Amino acid sequence: MKSSQYYSLIVLMLVGIIWNVHDVLGGEPTCSVYIGKDGVCSNYIGNSDYIYLNGTVELLDIENSLGNLKIAQGLSILSNASISCVEAFTSYACAVAYPKCLANLSIKDPQIASISLPCKSTCSNVQTECLNSQDKVVLSYIKTSFLFPKNCDIIRQEPLLNISYPTLNCNKGEGINVASRCFPPLVEDTLFTINKSQSLNFDFCGGGCCLPCPQSYFLYPEGYLDKGFLATQIIRAISSLAAFIVMISYITLPGKRNYPNSLILFASVSIFLYSSIVFFSIGDPRKIQCVGVNHSTQINNNLCAVQGALLIFATHATAIWVGIIILNLHLYTVWNLNFLSNKQIWLNCFGWGVPLFLTVMALISKSVNYQSGTLCLVKQENSGVLLFYPLAVIVVPSFIIHVITFLNIAKATQRARHSQKIVSNFSELMSHKKHVLQAVKIQWRALLLAIILVGTVTFYWLFYFVELSRFTSPNKGFENEWVQCIQLGGGQNECSKISQRYMPSYGLLITTELVAGLIGIWLFILFSNHALWRDWKLWISEKFKEKLEPDQFFAI
Repeated sequence: MKSSQYYSLIVLMLVGIIWNVHDVLGGEPTCSVYIGKDGVCSNYIGNSDYIYLNGTVELLDIENSLGNLKIAQGLSILSNASISCVEAFTSYACAVAYPKCLANLSIKDPQIASISLPCKSTCSNVQTECLNSQDKVVLSYIKTSFLFPKNCDIIRQEPLLNISYPTLNCNKGEGINVASRCFPPLVEDTLFTINKSQSLNFDFCGGGCCLPCPQSYFLYPEGYLDKGFLATQIIRAISSLAAFIVMISYITLPGKRNYPNSLILFASVSIFLYSSIVFFSIGDPRKIQCVGVNHSTQINNNLCAVQGALLIFATHATAIWVGIIILNLHLYTVWNLNFLSNKQIWLNCFGWGVPLFLTVMALISKSVNYQSGTLCLVKQENSGVLLFYPLAVIVVPSFIIHVITFLNIAKATQRARHSQKIVSNFSELMSHKKHVLQAVKIQWRALLLAIILVGTVTFYWLFYFVELSRFTSPNKGFENEWVQCIQLGGGQNECSKISQRYMPSYGLLITTELVAGLIGIWLFILFSNHALWRDWKLWISEKFKEKLEPDQFFAI
């Protein structure tokens, strides 16, 4: 027997096993409902159609035997050249493996079963479309399937097992719902299915399949970013609580609202606002990150707009108030000036007005959207003008002033040590040294907070521009390689080995989020000193004393 006849006989025997004879094979044939939308033939069997199964055949066994076809369907989204071949073969293979019952009920007697048989043209269409296909990878999966028809001539009106194949009034597209085979985590692009010129997301969809939002979550091993970002969100929540304690302390305790402590108060307010944005999304960041398969923007997600605006405002406000703290320390330490002490109104106008202006500009230019992590911020193309350049204008001079301040402190100390020959000069220098050391002793916490903020902004800026751009402007070769891995059934964990070559390091990504979220905890560590708790103890005792005094007076 020729090989072509052998393969065709296998096809017909499979048809016989599924369709034919009750008294030979045993078991009870039925009209059954198909497996559903996840089945290999789901795009070719309608919801209202019934399939014919011989009682000895399990539906899942048939599904498993069609594994090569499933992979071919998945790979077809990568190449337009293979789509017609895959569609033709799927139509043929599914018609053979799952003949349709024309009766919408179970049947007891196979002799009265009304079955829709595949047309002979369904077989010849496979040869026409596939043998001319240039997609060797997809074609290899189809041709290695035992259902691939080597010779359609063997399908006659009365072939083996008494199966009659219609040859008239056949329409290969009749009743076929052509849709892409998308392997998890990819999902179907429902707009593309309706109209090939449309898509749910042109950046992260292709060939009818989409990478769900947030896309970065699926390019690392399964669950990595969910767990990592949950940890950083918990840190942000703790940071917010810590900043709140410092803020309430400086609002409530006597003397903490006076200059220069008021500068710490304003910095703690801005840091609290910066940290509290985590409560918009903690435990469920996707409500901030995504709308369907698309990233959230201020237009399609109001929650993203509010959270992003608050983050932009608080980020700039924190930088400005910490910068003012550095400037005040410099003026007092180096120049012995309290220049800012009577400028409270102007400082507040600048400290809150500039962040408000930049926030409004971001909203007007529709620049607030989700980029990475768990928060909405300024989209990358506008982040320089609306976020990082203004921060640089604040942070860089603050850093320079900080360096100058410490150089002067070091210089004054050195001069005091080596100027003992002239007593008057020595006394003057010692007096200056005492003044400098006293200023540093009073404000070293504010100075250290400024250093931490400079480091945080610099670290986040470098990540945002260097590492994040690798994902927002992905390499097309990586996209095809990763999608092919997924569509071959590799799965997210296996295919992440490919994507991680092009993605920011997981450890660096989580570290960046962690560093940005620690600022409130640093504020608490630096300013919740013994004196603060002593002031709280004194304030509480005075409040209780005020409440007790009327009772004591009444007792007298």
